[in-house]
Amino acid sequence: MSITLTPLAPPGHPPCYLLTVDSAKILLDCGTFDHSPASLPSSSSSSSTSSSPAETAAAISQYLTLLKSLAPTLNLVLLTHPLLTSLGLLPWLKAKCGLRCPVYATLPTREMGRWAVEEWVMARSEEERNEAWEVSTQGKEVEGKKRKGRKREEVVKQEEMEVEVKDDVVQDGEEEKDPWDTVWKVTTKEIRDAFLTVNAVRWTQPVHLSGPLKGYTLVAHRSGHTLGGSLYTLRPSLSSSLSPASSSSSLLYAPIFNHVKEHHLDGAALLNGARIDDAMRRMGVVVVGAERSGMVNVKRVDREKKLLDLITSTLNTGGSILLPTDPSARVLELLVLLESHWNFANLGQKYPLCLISRTGRDVVGFVRSLTEWMGGQIGGEDGGEKVLKFGNLRIYPSLSSLNADIPLHVPKTILTVPSTLSHGFSRELFVEFAKSPNNVVILTGRSEEGSLARWLWGVWNEQQREGEKWGGGKVGEVVQLDETVPIQMKGKIYLSGTELEAHLQSLAEAAELEAKHQAVLERSRRMLHADGDSDSDSDDDGEDADAEEEEATTGEVDGVVPRRRTGGFAGGAGAWDEFLDESTLAGRAGGQSFDIYVKGEYGVRRVMEGLPRFRMFPVVERKRRVDAYGEAIDVEGWLKRGVEDDTFGKPVVAAVLGKRPREEEEAKEVKPEAPHKFVVEEVQAGLFCSLFVVDMEGASDGRALKTILPQINPRKLVVVGGSSEAVTDLSNSCKAISSMTQEIYTPSMGELITVGEETKNFSVRLGDSIMASLRLSRVEDYDVAYVSGVIHFDPESDLPVLERTALTDAIPLSAIAAPPKDEEEEEEDAPTDAEATTTTPPPLQTSSVENLLPPLKPSLFIGDLRLALLKEKLSALNVPSEFAGEGVLVCGPAPPESFGFASASASKVDPRRGAKAVAEAVSEEAAEAAGGRVAVKKTGRGKLVIEGSPGETYFVVRRAVYSLHAAAG
Repeated sequence: MSITLTPLAPPGHPPCYLLTVDSAKILLDCGTFDHSPASLPSSSSSSSTSSSPAETAAAISQYLTLLKSLAPTLNLVLLTHPLLTSLGLLPWLKAKCGLRCPVYATLPTREMGRWAVEEWVMARSEEERNEAWEVSTQGKEVEGKKRKGRKREEVVKQEEMEVEVKDDVVQDGEEEKDPWDTVWKVTTKEIRDAFLTVNAVRWTQPVHLSGPLKGYTLVAHRSGHTLGGSLYTLRPSLSSSLSPASSSSSLLYAPIFNHVKEHHLDGAALLNGARIDDAMRRMGVVVVGAERSGMVNVKRVDREKKLLDLITSTLNTGGSILLPTDPSARVLELLVLLESHWNFANLGQKYPLCLISRTGRDVVGFVRSLTEWMGGQIGGEDGGEKVLKFGNLRIYPSLSSLNADIPLHVPKTILTVPSTLSHGFSRELFVEFAKSPNNVVILTGRSEEGSLARWLWGVWNEQQREGEKWGGGKVGEVVQLDETVPIQMKGKIYLSGTELEAHLQSLAEAAELEAKHQAVLERSRRMLHADGDSDSDSDDDGEDADAEEEEATTGEVDGVVPRRRTGGFAGGAGAWDEFLDESTLAGRAGGQSFDIYVKGEYGVRRVMEGLPRFRMFPVVERKRRVDAYGEAIDVEGWLKRGVEDDTFGKPVVAAVLGKRPREEEEAKEVKPEAPHKFVVEEVQAGLFCSLFVVDMEGASDGRALKTILPQINPRKLVVVGGSSEAVTDLSNSCKAISSMTQEIYTPSMGELITVGEETKNFSVRLGDSIMASLRLSRVEDYDVAYVSGVIHFDPESDLPVLERTALTDAIPLSAIAAPPKDEEEEEEDAPTDAEATTTTPPPLQTSSVENLLPPLKPSLFIGDLRLALLKEKLSALNVPSEFAGEGVLVCGPAPPESFGFASASASKVDPRRGAKAVAEAVSEEAAEAAGGRVAVKKTGRGKLVIEGSPGETYFVVRRAVYSLHAAAG
């Protein structure tokens, strides 16, 4: 069973990987960027990337096409963080691509990720045309007109005409289509439906998978960086539940993590205190992101002090602060930090702290119920819940509500979305904020390539001194901007004047054309299903045709009464007993009901040429008006029973007996949006404000990665994500460590690499012949032995039996040598000339039989030797040893008592020479027998080398090494 990994996303884009375990396909993350082609100032020279826009768009289109084709075949999707870069494509995959497999994420990731996507889609939909969103906002109006047929089609036609007007009015400066456009054009319902299908898991909760992944267990671990962010381990279920690293096929997926505590989060679960957690050691495969490999983080105290001092000084001088941020994940760290500072410095009375976000109120309200997922200062102190109340925070759903509440001249701190400054509130506010030299714009991250925030980051980074640049480990300085750049602004404008009149006239013309079209269709329908008998004369048919034509054109038929066919239960009388509903008998058919119907209301259906067929077998459906006890059945009451209001669903209304519920009409009606158009205009924005960038991304830097990975010491390491320089830097750093694995992979986009092999497990029963010769060796908590045999199937047992290999099983009967015969017998049995061609071959020699015997298996030594334990073992034997370098232990020489030395020279020495001479002779003989010193080296994973001259020291050290292993074979 092979385990492969394939990066799907282009370089420099959000992580997305396809992990295959035999036939099962697992999608690791499915993120997207939050920017549009019109995000970057056109005059900037620093906006150029390594690849041209056409190449980038082609790579993105290829990536989305591949995802769309893979979606129906996936077996599992794992989401790590509540960020657009981790789960932004999920609604698109669910609604447009046919994704139906299980999706796993933590509860905060599911809920806060949904708000992040909703904020993104709503902001883009207010500035660019989103057909799906426009239809969904008028869904109530369309739904209310469904029963009227023609009016519903008029509304749809009105939408089409409105789209045409928008397309005509858009200015010529609009750039080419963004390949990400197909991703964000979804509705709120599709977003919520997609996230409702996500299975919420808890940290360290084992999830036993099924289907093609049966036999594997998925576990989520804390990753830091975001609230609910996770690392995932995937391991075979037969391995130890306490140590997922016990199997070489275990996998750890860690695209981004943070080992340091923050204000509201604990560090990643990779560390247990200051050491690597035992459950994470010696993983089979580790997939790690290298985006921040070349960076050195600034100390938390230094960057927070600089940030808060800058905010306070700016407010005191009459300026305002603009902090672009994401809508749900990293904004919480800023809110907790600023709320604590506002309380400490008592700034709430003078300087408002504001958050502008459509989903901000929902996020802040929901996060108070997630204290069990938090850590840091929130989880460690009793005042954590008090901080989460955010008493100084004011939340506004739009810029107009902010301006109506707070005057423009009042100094304030505004957190707004998105962090990329690509669209929405942050882009509009930035253009206004940048005009004042007293204002300060603070970026908390590097943002995505191609965004306005990334361009500003480049401007700031170029003006920093060496060592204070981004990722240098020191806090930078504030930069004063002084330039004018063209910035594209997208927006929605409501039609007025001549444009509105032209639009309304086009709608009227479209409605008139549709009415004529419907009239023609109605006439055709009546002609096809007209009522008539086989013996009807041509005059009657002509009159009917004329009447129908008049009705189709005017909508009325004067003086024409539709004919009714009577028969059966004539007269349409009332109920004939208490069980019959009167309404069923008082119909247009005179109280008749037929079990065979024909097209048209009344008349004949001609199934063959010249063969009329009438309706037959009149029946009446008996309906109970009361139950068996004589009480009326209250259907409306049963429909209401047990139904509760849904927070995100439609309000429950009273159902009318015999009619469908009309929730849409009872609920509050939403007025259709006025006719509008989307425009793109280029404004000359004056950048005169101050700019400051501080790293608040909350992720581990290169030093942490290069320290933690060698301690995890995986069997195989896969380095992904980030630029090619960052990936090369991290992989080279790991390869330089001799004690670490050399199986390090750096796959590129679309490259398939095999990162593991999983062996099938079977259950067998050991036979008596095996058990009698079994020699067990102890290794840690297990008894192991080497067995070799042949599988036999016992009809009395469900399990196959493993028996010892016999000589007859290894040698064919024809190859066994026959017993020697006497010379006389040989002469008698000698074949004649005629029989010489059919004689059997000569008997096999003994040497050939020995060659057919099963070869001897070499001894197997099981265990992982630690040189420190070997040193202790040799010390107990009085054998001196010392470390001579990394992975080298020099031992010896061994004393005579360690190998049972018996002197032979003592009897040969003349006793008259004295005891000293005898001792010297014995010592020389012992030293000669002991030999020289021996070196024990670890040359690789599972490879141990013992080097030294032949002597007793070598054998003493070898026995000590063997004693620390379990021998089998």
